[in-house]
Amino acid sequence: MARKKENVLVESLAVLVSPERVWAALTSPRELGQLLLGRVEMGAQPGARLVWQWGVWEKLAPGRRRYTWEGTVLEVVPGSTLVLGPAPKLRGGAGAPPVVTLTVKGQRGAALVTVVQAAPARPGEKLEDYEHGWADFLLKLKTQLETENLEGEVWCRALVRATPAQVYRAWLSPAALGKILPGKAKVRAKVGGRFSWRHKLGKHEHTGAFLELKKYRRINFTWETTAPASEVAIEAQPAPYGTLVSVHHTGLLGMNRGQLFGQRMFWRRLLERLRCYCAFKGKIKTAG
Repeated sequence: MARKKENVLVESLAVLVSPERVWAALTSPRELGQLLLGRVEMGAQPGARLVWQWGVWEKLAPGRRRYTWEGTVLEVVPGSTLVLGPAPKLRGGAGAPPVVTLTVKGQRGAALVTVVQAAPARPGEKLEDYEHGWADFLLKLKTQLETENLEGEVWCRALVRATPAQVYRAWLSPAALGKILPGKAKVRAKVGGRFSWRHKLGKHEHTGAFLELKKYRRINFTWETTAPASEVAIEAQPAPYGTLVSVHHTGLLGMNRGQLFGQRMFWRRLLERLRCYCAFKGKIKTAG
């Protein structure tokens, strides 16, 4: 939950892994790139160049606004503190990106991750947007680290700026899914009804049947892409920033770590496209 004081955002979340593991993830361009679904450049030393690109948003967001943070690593306390800010030429100038401080505290198998950020100075940017963004980032970090060693199942979660009813309807709407995938979707939204999803650039079709439809809360279906068929449960719960959406894919028997990683990235990307779709009220580009 974010706390605001004099236009300062403070967002914290407990992660049930060691502080060392959390720090390794926060300073790894590869792992950060997986969380952002984009390109990350960053060294864990003062003066290092910083590039964080939110790849899905760069592709889908309408207009010309960029979703890339470019700056500099200002300060590092190994294992504890990471201070990120604007590039030297912008530091202190009007409209410069805000300074962000990430800290990791804890011991053994638990860590508290905290983000502190001042209000943005650039026109059109709101502190509430950053609150939502950092809360989602911390949730993704927590989910990734706490579930990375699971076998036979995948967990993904995201914070979506929509109501649970809007999220529920989007998953069952062929028109909405056609943009979110992107591609073609057929849906018979009833228990026992079937669905099919096909990406516009792919030949393979994902199919299955609905096992449970709990209105505005839960959708459960079979996933026939795997052999044997597996199950997916999608839940939507009210949250301070809109709706907490979770995907739990179970029954992934016989998959190795690489295959589970691929399945995790599939659902993570789909959830991020859903976030973008809801944020722009369906007016997104249908990039692949």
